[in-house]
Amino acid sequence: MLWNEVLGQERAVLEIKCLIKKEVMPGLIFYGPEGVGKRKAAYILAKAINCSDGGCNRCSSCRQMEKGIHPDLVVLESNNGSIKVDSIREVIKSAYLKPLYKKRVYIIDDASLLTQEASSCLLKTLEEPPLYCVFILITNSISAILSTIRSRCLQIRFGRQTEEMQREILLDSGVDKRDIDDLIRFSGGSLSRAIEYRKYNLSLQKTRIEKWFASFKIKNAIDIAEDILSAEKTFPQLLDFAIFYLEKEMPLHLESIEAILEAKEHFLLNANRRLALENMCFKLVKNEK
Repeated sequence: MLWNEVLGQERAVLEIKCLIKKEVMPGLIFYGPEGVGKRKAAYILAKAINCSDGGCNRCSSCRQMEKGIHPDLVVLESNNGSIKVDSIREVIKSAYLKPLYKKRVYIIDDASLLTQEASSCLLKTLEEPPLYCVFILITNSISAILSTIRSRCLQIRFGRQTEEMQREILLDSGVDKRDIDDLIRFSGGSLSRAIEYRKYNLSLQKTRIEKWFASFKIKNAIDIAEDILSAEKTFPQLLDFAIFYLEKEMPLHLESIEAILEAKEHFLLNANRRLALENMCFKLVKNEK
């Protein structure tokens, strides 16, 4: 049942299961479009190979994996848009330590962000990998990985699920049939993003966005920005919903779409949220008048 969580990737899952049986996996590359299950598969693999029962969800190892406190799992992510050599050196130091359970698993996400120096440092370890160690590199683009690293890793492709497959999976997961087409379109064909966004109720979000745009005609930009900030838990997604709404309902509002995209970019760069929202709202108010 563990691998059933990786939806629509039967071929990739079969390849991974075969590798588990053969116990041949010092270096792996999971590649494919964003949001198709690569990260989920990497975490499940880490759980499966450290459990005596292939991922029982009951033992201490599985429970620690679920809580994100497993001593033999390290997830390496980008820092300011790149993964630098110092991070890889720290990983390599710990890679030669004997694991508490079965294998030390290192998930590098997103491996395309490795600097040239970091890639070269990792390559040396992949050439002579530690006995109790598994490296899983996750990337959207296999060509972004150094060719010498690719040659020393087993590559597993994760394909994009067809719209028909996505509809079937979303319907089985309880999504309202009336929302499925919009949800697929809104998520850009990413099943994991569609499953994440289903909890926000597209019909409700559409109503919110309509009220939001109506307010540009009667309220000032600072007040509107304050209203958006009050939805702190959802406003990053709210911007995505707003873009989706404009593209679907008002495709000619290109300047408004650009203003929202610019604000979203500032959020991703950890800019001042209030200032970014106020600037966005000033532009949107101007465009609506």
